[in-house]
Amino acid sequence: MLRLLPGLLPALLPVLPAVFLTSFLPKAEAVAQPTSQPTSPPALSSTLSPTVWRPQQVRPLPGGLDRLLVVNDNNPELIIQPGILLSTFNGTGRLAGEAFQVPTAHLNLPLQGHFELFSHHVYAGRPEQLDSTLWLGVVAAPAGDRPVRLRLISGSTALSQSTDPSQPGAPFLPLPAVVAHDGSTAFSGPGSRVAAELLLNRRSPLFPSEWRLAADQLTTLVALPIPVKGLDPLLNGRNLQLRLESDGPVQIAT
Repeated sequence: MLRLLPGLLPALLPVLPAVFLTSFLPKAEAVAQPTSQPTSPPALSSTLSPTVWRPQQVRPLPGGLDRLLVVNDNNPELIIQPGILLSTFNGTGRLAGEAFQVPTAHLNLPLQGHFELFSHHVYAGRPEQLDSTLWLGVVAAPAGDRPVRLRLISGSTALSQSTDPSQPGAPFLPLPAVVAHDGSTAFSGPGSRVAAELLLNRRSPLFPSEWRLAADQLTTLVALPIPVKGLDPLLNGRNLQLRLESDGPVQIAT
């Protein structure tokens, strides 16, 4: 509009807002003028500490990974309904005369000798039932027609929140950067407690020292609750780790 009617601009100057005018009027451009003398960099402060070079060695940790089989059923972590987490059973076989309903849900991988089991799961409860409990079960059976002795070398389990003194708990608590650890007090989360007790080769009083697995029968090794009663929010988790040794081939499922 200002280009078509330039004569109106002087008359409108007293009433046009300053913001409106600045959007149309030409703007002055500042041009940097070169200085005659080059500028020198600012002097370093005398308070800065000098760089100190301290050589040190980086060495590899001793040992390495072994070929020990671990039954790890951590996926999915959040459990919302009953079902099989992980199974090494032969899905095309039979147990106690019964066929497996979903053969593809099993790995057909017998375990023998020394092996381990790791399980970690979270249960968020049911909104319509504030005192619901999810049960984590571990079952096993011989892979052949002979009974098997299954020995527990060490094992531990813990809840992230426990209101039952018989169920070990280890809530997530802030800890200092360095804390003395006696193996029974300094924990932050169930995984922290389980790992510490395994390093001490402990066996939880919730577990027997061994199981006798009868042929062609399913034996329950453990059945552990993950309760949410009295918790706000309705959320709880459990860690479980077992170091096992069998004198024959076994199949295991969670």
